[in-house]
Amino acid sequence: MNPDFSAPVSGVRRALVTGASAGIGAEFARQLAASGQALVLTARRAKEQSVPGVQLWLVVISVVGLAMVALRFLEFHALNVRWDQNAYGSVSWALVVMHHADVITDVYDSLVLAAMVFLKPVDGRKFSDVNDNAVFWHFVVVTWVLVYAIVYWVPRWI
Repeated sequence: MNPDFSAPVSGVRRALVTGASAGIGAEFARQLAASGQALVLTARRAKEQSVPGVQLWLVVISVVGLAMVALRFLEFHALNVRWDQNAYGSVSWALVVMHHADVITDVYDSLVLAAMVFLKPVDGRKFSDVNDNAVFWHFVVVTWVLVYAIVYWVPRWI
């Protein structure tokens, strides 16, 4: 029996990329990074205490995070309700703004960590910080799934 690595595990899709540090594997990993898969690769490199791997994936996560911040500003203009229109508008805007604050906080943390691993010697504590950052990015992604469902799908169901 062949396991299906693309099947959702606990509702979260995972990707297994072998050879993600070079060649075709690296290209697949870059493509998956845009969908949040860089989190697993960054955490794994931190656990392996691979400085080049941590540097690469912190930069990738930082770039993806900055893109998320830019897209979120566009999303504010596309919301179909004003915050002061009704209760749904207030809740929708509150959720999106709070999630945006989480994204900005984690982008800042990722950028600071990236600067630290490029400019200072990396010790065990820094690897632990990188792993914590990856865990917080997981939280940001999971909460976005919930926010997306509440803001964009619940109104269609009601």
